[in-house]
Amino acid sequence: MVRKVTLSVKIQAKVNFEGMGAKPLDMSIMEVKTLMGSRSRPDQSCSNINTLIAKHLSDVIIRIEELNVLKSSLENMASSCDQDKTIRDCGILNYLHT
Repeated sequence: MVRKVTLSVKIQAKVNFEGMGAKPLDMSIMEVKTLMGSRSRPDQSCSNINTLIAKHLSDVIIRIEELNVLKSSLENMASSCDQDKTIRDCGILNYLHT
């Protein structure tokens, strides 16, 4: 069995709207620019902002699901070798090898 390893890098951004304080949003620079740029067009529809936030929320939900799968895998690994054994008998290494 081959386990997929994914490395993801995302710039953490805080958006500071007047009077609201900084909000950690875990958005890309482009997403933050879109949000901040919208402030300069107050009469324009905010549908693009709603779409952006809905997409970001969907991405966050998927990441949470992926993290829950990762958590489960790590818990299984940890429970497979809960005592001092030799490397040859290490349950974690055996788990990774299968």
